[in-house]
Amino acid sequence: MPRHSRIKSKTNIYHVMSRGLNKQLLFDDETDYLRYLQLLNDIKIEYGIKVYAYCLMSNHVHIILKDDNEMISTAMRRLNSRYAMYYNRKNCKVGYVFSDRFKSEAIETKEYLLTCIRYVHQNPVKADICNKTYNYKFSSIHAYRRDKGNLFGIVDKPLNIDIVNIS
Repeated sequence: MPRHSRIKSKTNIYHVMSRGLNKQLLFDDETDYLRYLQLLNDIKIEYGIKVYAYCLMSNHVHIILKDDNEMISTAMRRLNSRYAMYYNRKNCKVGYVFSDRFKSEAIETKEYLLTCIRYVHQNPVKADICNKTYNYKFSSIHAYRRDKGNLFGIVDKPLNIDIVNIS
């Protein structure tokens, strides 16, 4: 059965999700999370992508990005394959790390963009990992808070937002 084509966003903004194979862990320790973020930053620069939000959970990843160059498939394939090579080498494994190709959802309006950013940042709270979004380390929520930083400078805040009311 052939794969369905991706729905093209008129705004070039997407909510992208990748999951570990069989819902297995993607990240064993802090080094793995940081490596994924470093690779995301490399891909962002290489493909001219803007990253509006991200949240790295133990077995899946959410990224909200804008891709004006229509290279989302190539960029995400490179990101996930580079991370998989790193992860397999580190753990002396072979084979797949991610389940299927990444999933994406088109974001067409400012309102829906803000809803998606909130959703991504609230993932750790909904998973009972923490009680406040800003208590989770591997999320872009910190780039939206004046008192925190923007790890690797990854986040390109849309609409000049300083704080998103999502805690």
